[in-house]
Amino acid sequence: MKRPLLILFMSLLTLSAAAGQPVWWGYWNSTIDAVPAMSCQGTNSFGLRLNAMNNARLAGTQAHGLRFCISDKSAVERAWAWVSVSKFSWGSTQPDVVLHEVDVTTLSDMQHDGRPAEILFPEPVALLGTGRYASVYVGFTLQVAGGGAPCQVLAAGPQQGTVAQSFLFNWESRESSVGPLAMQILVSSDALAGHGVAVVPAAEAETMLLAGEDYERSLTLRMDGTTPVESVDLQVLLNGVPQPVQHCQLPQPVAELDATFTLPLQLSVPTAAEAYDCQVAVTSVNGQPNGSSSGRTRNTLIALSRQPLKRSVMEELTGTWCPNCPRGLVGMQLLEEQFADRFVGIAIHGGAADEPMRLPVYDGSQFVNGLGARMGGRPSCAIDRMAECDPFGGVASYNNYGADRVVEYALQQPTVADLAVSAQWQGDDVSIDVATTFRYSATEAHHQLMLVITADSLEGEGSEWLQVNTLVGKTDYDSLLSEFINGERYMRLKYCHVPIWAEGVENGIEGSISAPLVADQPQHLLRTVPMSDNALLQRRDLLHAVAMLIDVSSGHVVNVAKAHVGTGSSGIVTPSTQHPQATTQCFTPDGRRISHAPRGTLVIERRADGTVRKGLK
Repeated sequence: MKRPLLILFMSLLTLSAAAGQPVWWGYWNSTIDAVPAMSCQGTNSFGLRLNAMNNARLAGTQAHGLRFCISDKSAVERAWAWVSVSKFSWGSTQPDVVLHEVDVTTLSDMQHDGRPAEILFPEPVALLGTGRYASVYVGFTLQVAGGGAPCQVLAAGPQQGTVAQSFLFNWESRESSVGPLAMQILVSSDALAGHGVAVVPAAEAETMLLAGEDYERSLTLRMDGTTPVESVDLQVLLNGVPQPVQHCQLPQPVAELDATFTLPLQLSVPTAAEAYDCQVAVTSVNGQPNGSSSGRTRNTLIALSRQPLKRSVMEELTGTWCPNCPRGLVGMQLLEEQFADRFVGIAIHGGAADEPMRLPVYDGSQFVNGLGARMGGRPSCAIDRMAECDPFGGVASYNNYGADRVVEYALQQPTVADLAVSAQWQGDDVSIDVATTFRYSATEAHHQLMLVITADSLEGEGSEWLQVNTLVGKTDYDSLLSEFINGERYMRLKYCHVPIWAEGVENGIEGSISAPLVADQPQHLLRTVPMSDNALLQRRDLLHAVAMLIDVSSGHVVNVAKAHVGTGSSGIVTPSTQHPQATTQCFTPDGRRISHAPRGTLVIERRADGTVRKGLK
């Protein structure tokens, strides 16, 4: 019985109602508040450029007129609407498709009438050819009297995003600063569906919900036809099985082509904690079969047995040579205090040949190089490899603390697995055990684990260990940076969260997660990491093991865990490698190097043949 239902369901999506009636289209629509963009004095032309590659739906359409938003028509002496394949110079050349002048007394404005001005062409105009490289300019020209108040032409505002050449002012592109021009074209075409609504795909490839629960989620739709949308019927298919049809009546009609709107979607999640193929479709519009070819979307619905505990990681690019990097030191400390064990910080030192704490496998990775290039240098960071920002200011500012808002956002993102890590010393090796417990079953896996060992309180004697600090004496920075504002140009510090070993930096360790996934059944990754020759190892008691679960398909870190590396049976502190010429070195249990060896200290003897002997006195 399922197959006939599915065939019927798919056939409904391909039927189209009668088409051909005009509909308003533009990069701006009346649901978006128009804001003043350009002052018009003298004679100026405004418009946008359409091309067949980016505006395929308009290929072969006819233009019946246009409407645009102006603040006050009182100073407008003459007005024209036009379509032109070529650019023109007003007064010497004219639009080569159509130029139509309108009686300015018939124009509307936003100040007096509260609606756009409209100009209709005497006859429909072929708008855009069907050739691959077809293009056309559409717009209007205003002649405004001098000496009076200028007439403002309105736009959608830069917060609406930009489309290339969607605001042309005398052939200059202005969309990057003011957003799309508040203008629409009245178009018609037999290729446009009469009743059509498209589903706007969600950005996420997966939707994570608790098994057996009922949910209501917002679904974004787009008018894809010529008839105003008054009602929509929605249907969900899980693994090909249709769920009950949901009828949605819109509070008010949507009447502009490509205008978006949201509707609630009811969803009953199956009780089995598994991954499901989920399709969402608009089966009918206004009681008629949906004529849009984009009337459905699909992603993976993951039914979770329980909600995993989500943690977030900051991977920060820093360096002792970096004069602005003290911001990152403070930011990471504040985040750790604020979010406790739900935040993990990793301070990736590098960017200079003499950086004393550089770990080449990490700092030289494509991930770090790409992040540094996109962010323009250091300090910069990635939160869960999803959001990139300043490690102190976040996305809004460099001077004031705001990185916590980015972490708060990251912690709200759902995850599919719980993560736990434990680590112990075994002689001169660190033994790491990572338990990954997925909360759903699946036949395929697209996750891998990355491992890092970080060290705290790293310090050194040379000048390369001094932190360069340009915050000295700054008066316009957050008081949380006072340690460095009141500090010195060069400061000797103890550095924390420094990676001294890493594996799987780019996309995780191959084979660290294996299929099939079984809900609530942990997978273990065991690693033994030799540390005797690690040049960055100073204190054995101040190490942490970090495990990061990476979604290979998106590159995002979906969960992270951190654990202190246990001291094991001896709890011995490993010496600093800052004095390679010494043949014998002595260390107290807290890691201080001393000149003689009383009872209870660690003695390191470096022999001429290159061997090393360690022991307690």
